[in-house]
Amino acid sequence: WKYALLREQATLHSLNLLSFDIKRAVFVAEGWLPTAELEKVRTALSLAARKAGRGSSTIVNVLETSATHPTFLPTSDFTSGFQGLVNTYGTPRYGEVNPGCFAIVLF
Repeated sequence: WKYALLREQATLHSLNLLSFDIKRAVFVAEGWLPTAELEKVRTALSLAARKAGRGSSTIVNVLETSATHPTFLPTSDFTSGFQGLVNTYGTPRYGEVNPGCFAIVLF
């Protein structure tokens, strides 16, 4: 029962991050994701909706914003340790060079 409880808590925590539109009876979420991952997200949401038996389709909109983009640093199994070391000192801002590359060479 402990697994079921932890799963329920994780589900409720995720739902608390969403907002609920009462008029349309849908959950609304906003977030950042890499442009290359957009189709993966659309496909995953569509599969989840079909698996849950929902008749409505999911809608993913791309919004233009003037806000500063968050930093996304893709890592592999090899580079993740070096990136973790660099992140303990700080994460580079969007558009800056990733110092993790230098950490790999110097260590």
